[in-house]
Amino acid sequence: MKLKAFVQNRGFSIMIAMAVTVMLTLLGTLVLDSVNIDLTLARTDRASQRALSIAEAGLTWGMEKLRTSYSFETATPSYATVLALIKVQDDDPAGCPNSTVCKLYDWRQLPDGKSVSYGSGTFQVAVRDDDDGDLNEGADLNKTIMLRSLGKITEGNDTTSRLIEIIVSTQ
Repeated sequence: MKLKAFVQNRGFSIMIAMAVTVMLTLLGTLVLDSVNIDLTLARTDRASQRALSIAEAGLTWGMEKLRTSYSFETATPSYATVLALIKVQDDDPAGCPNSTVCKLYDWRQLPDGKSVSYGSGTFQVAVRDDDDGDLNEGADLNKTIMLRSLGKITEGNDTTSRLIEIIVSTQ
C-alpha cells in the first residue's frame, strides 16, 4: 500500500520544484530591472551635476570677461556701457540664433562665449539688462544686469544641459 501512495505523489514534487524555480526567476528579473533603473538614474544625475558645474564655470568666466574686456567692476558699475559694448553680431542679427542661452527676451551673448569648451562639455554665456521699467535694454536705471550661463555635456547620444541665471547689482 505504501508503494502505491509514493508512486502517485512523485509528480507533485516536480511541480513544486518548477513553480519555485519560476518564482525565483521572476524575482531575479525584477531585481535586475530595478538595478538597471537605478544605474540609469545615477548616470542621469551625474551628467546633470556635471552640466551644472560647467554652467557655474561659465558664470565665473562671464564675470571675468565682463571685468577684463568691458572694464566692469561691481564696486563702480557702468552697466549701460557694458550692455552697449556687447553688440549684436552682424552675422547674427538675433543676438544668438539657434542657441538656447539667448532664446528669451533680449539676451546678448558675450562675443567670445558662443560655445566655450570646458572639461568634457561646453558653456554659453549671455547678458541683459534686468526689467528696471525704463523700456530700454541699453539704459540701466537700477544698476542691475543679469548674467545667464548654459552648461552642456554630451555622453553618447544623450545631451544634458543646465541653465543658471544670476543678478549682478551693487544695491
